[in-house]
Amino acid sequence: MELLEAARRAGVNIETPCGGKGACGKCIVRMVRGEIDTESSDRLTPGQRRAGYVLACRTRVNGSDITVEIPRPADRERGQFGDNLEGISLLNPLLVPKKDDLVPLTEESHAKVSAGPAGHHYGIAVDVGTTTIAVLLVSLPDARVAAVHADYNGQLSCGTDVIGRINYARREGGQEQLRALVLDTINRLMQRAAQMVGIEPRSIAGAAVSGNTTMMHLLLGIDPECIRVAPYQPAVLEVGLTTGHDIGLDIHPAAPVAISPAVGSYVGGDITAGILCTDLAADTEDICLFMDIGTNGELVVGNRDFLMTCACSAGPAFEGGGIDCGMRAAEGAIERVEVDSDTGNATVSVIGGVKPRGVCGSGMITLLAGLFTTGWLDQAGKLNRARKSPAIREEGRRAVYTIVSRAQSGTGGAIEIDELDIENIKRTKAAVYSACALMLEQIGIGFDALSKVYIAGGFGRFIDLQSAVTIGLLPDIHRDKFHFVGNTSLTGTYMLLVSRRHREKQKELVKRMTYVELNTDPSYMDQYTGALFLPHTDTSLFPSVKVARE
Repeated sequence: MELLEAARRAGVNIETPCGGKGACGKCIVRMVRGEIDTESSDRLTPGQRRAGYVLACRTRVNGSDITVEIPRPADRERGQFGDNLEGISLLNPLLVPKKDDLVPLTEESHAKVSAGPAGHHYGIAVDVGTTTIAVLLVSLPDARVAAVHADYNGQLSCGTDVIGRINYARREGGQEQLRALVLDTINRLMQRAAQMVGIEPRSIAGAAVSGNTTMMHLLLGIDPECIRVAPYQPAVLEVGLTTGHDIGLDIHPAAPVAISPAVGSYVGGDITAGILCTDLAADTEDICLFMDIGTNGELVVGNRDFLMTCACSAGPAFEGGGIDCGMRAAEGAIERVEVDSDTGNATVSVIGGVKPRGVCGSGMITLLAGLFTTGWLDQAGKLNRARKSPAIREEGRRAVYTIVSRAQSGTGGAIEIDELDIENIKRTKAAVYSACALMLEQIGIGFDALSKVYIAGGFGRFIDLQSAVTIGLLPDIHRDKFHFVGNTSLTGTYMLLVSRRHREKQKELVKRMTYVELNTDPSYMDQYTGALFLPHTDTSLFPSVKVARE
């Protein structure tokens, strides 16, 4: 039996960002006792191999009696989740439901379901994210949010991005396991929400669910392989109404469940629900840009006359993947870095006020921006070897930057980043910026023509705007045009649950959206290559950054 599978059967999650393909090296464990067969891997140093470290996804157990030392499991990280409405923009004037518009799904479908205790009628809105899942419990008669809960998606142990999940689904029993994990997370969060208001989950009378295309395939038990390979056509884009029983949700079996429609392989229902929270859903000539930056970057640009959308493979760098010191935004993550211009040393802020264990996405952005503006990093992402800094040392052809010393770290070792890590971060920011630039080029406008830029998702809530512009992740336009709108997928799903008007608006928007497949557009690579520098090869696009460095 594979060691990774043995750990799962024992109830222990080992992080496998690559989906168990042996490429990421994150599933490293140490064998203490027992017989195993393991494959060699360039992800392990000679010292690690001598100390008994192996990759769980490349190791098989020969006997039943083994002892394994596992680093802090992925499911024990304490993320930045609050059981409150922080980041949920329910007070946006566009979203306030009118009294005559409060038509819940249960009324539209005429489902015969229990109204719940004391005559209350509850529904749930669910955002199924690749990294996190959030659930809102809503009192349907008055559209009041009764409870909100969020947690990491249980599928994280099977891959941190959608490609990792698709790869895992190809394994024997993998697809069924992924479906069970996401349902377990949703039902557990829903149970907690129901307990807060004193109802049984089986009295919940309706649900609306949104998520990216891959997450919806896995939730519905549909093979997602078609999303990964050309011509990149999902098995299904629109499901329509189904029931709690058919989905596997622990709500009333006959309760209607609405699944937000997707428009392409990498632009799913989380986006078609999310743009309901912006002026992209309003009757305006102003051109707006919507950005949801996560493991994928989903973008929508347009106004009342047109909508164009695409997705870029941003990769998991901003969520800790592909970076040796990277981690998600959980307790112990460095969320902000300031770099001393004279010494090059870093001063850090850490989530939870504890000793740091790694760096999350917002920390990486401020780190690169700080190194770049102080001259310790050049446009190509190379650390300055000419100046002497106690934080920089050379290891062969690469230079390494020490963010936190071993003595100050919570891991027992120094927290460092090298030029290969910096390259991975540059690729991520380049993918996002170049996708935006390509869409605007096809429309025939520049970034300055945008009226508003909406930045959605949990990542957007903690991003430092100036640092994001400095490294070339976001365009150098007037800062008042940027609007951080939080979890728009969850907010939009809430509106779909309670409002007929927004259900009709979503259908209209989906019909108007033109999906651009970047994989088949040759000009995308030209844009991407130009964006691989800090902030860009064309420095005239970032005048404020040029001034800051002078």
